[in-house]
Amino acid sequence: MRVVTKFFSRLKNEGLKSTINHYISIVKNIIYFVLTKLVKYLPLRNTIVFECESDMDDNPRAVYEYMIKEKMYRKYRFVWVVKNVEFCEKNYGNKNTVFVSRFYDSPKSKLEFNYYLSTAKYFLFSHPYWFKKIHKKQLIIHTTHGTPLKGFEKALVNAPHPFDYVLCASEHTRPWFLKFLNCPSEKSFVCPHPRNDLLNVENRDAILSKLIEYNPQDKIIICMPTFKQSARVVDCEIVDEYSLSVVKTEDEFQNLNIFLKENNIHLIVKLHPLQVTENLKMGNTSNIHYIQNKELFEKKIQLYNLIGCCDAMITDFSSVMFDYILLNRPVAFFTNFSEKYNRGYIMDNPKDYMCGEKINNYNNMVEFLTNIVNGNDVFYEQRTHINRLVNNPLPDNCSKQFVETMLKLRN
Repeated sequence: MRVVTKFFSRLKNEGLKSTINHYISIVKNIIYFVLTKLVKYLPLRNTIVFECESDMDDNPRAVYEYMIKEKMYRKYRFVWVVKNVEFCEKNYGNKNTVFVSRFYDSPKSKLEFNYYLSTAKYFLFSHPYWFKKIHKKQLIIHTTHGTPLKGFEKALVNAPHPFDYVLCASEHTRPWFLKFLNCPSEKSFVCPHPRNDLLNVENRDAILSKLIEYNPQDKIIICMPTFKQSARVVDCEIVDEYSLSVVKTEDEFQNLNIFLKENNIHLIVKLHPLQVTENLKMGNTSNIHYIQNKELFEKKIQLYNLIGCCDAMITDFSSVMFDYILLNRPVAFFTNFSEKYNRGYIMDNPKDYMCGEKINNYNNMVEFLTNIVNGNDVFYEQRTHINRLVNNPLPDNCSKQFVETMLKLRN
């Protein structure tokens, strides 16, 4: 009786058309709700779901690009879980590729999201702490987003593992992955990071010209600090205002820019995607350039393509250096914060793996940059040794090896 009363009240106040549309919407929502529950019981299909914290990036992106190149879309449907569905559809759409968001804004998009996750045979991720396996026969692979170097997060110690297997970059580093994720060896397999395929860049100018103004003969150095403060974790109490570790004042920042300009060097500071930026000073200068993931994404530049364009790297002990030394180019390490990280390190002897110059103050940084200009590569032998430890054996096509392994794991 109350429903009938509401119906006639709405009919009187809003008219016939509005009333009909209102109740049609209610019926649709009920149908979507029921279907969302039912899709979990549908059989699995030849669908592969990809997910990365930064939309369409890292190892999942490299695997996807390889499978597109090999025309594997003829057999598989590819589904990307992204934040910006509209942008991805417009700029990154390929054959048999669908984009969905877990932040659905309608019952229809919720149904679509649940349908693909419920019926996918494969799910490849780098960060899905939100994910829960739906079917026992689904194959869930944690591709990781780098070799763990800093200590594990306490939240992971007793947490359930939302994956069947984790990719470990080499036999030497496999124990680090297992310790960091607190998982047994049988849930792992060794394979180089697929993203390493992207380091081999054929046309450097096509990438760099989208980001900075430079001359082709200029040296390009990328600085990649790990995050210190994020919305979820405070890795270090010290705020690195310039994200350059040893640069403490505006005078030092400007003097560094002058030095770079005089020596035809461009320094690209690639901020960690988790780093909060409210307290950072990212001033516009001629030769120091701050880049964030959003800019790379919008300009269709994959991070590892950018890394492959650079003549040297500076980091504060990020696992990206293990990938970068595949190019056999100089690496340097900020060490002035090395004892300040709250999580510590996954290994007992982190400095043994720092196969490059140690930058503990501003003068050390100038010395490293001067060596780059003069072609002094004093850590070649140590870098070669570490590369053999953490990266061998390395095939010509890392993504191909990963895909072949993935398909075998299911059989």
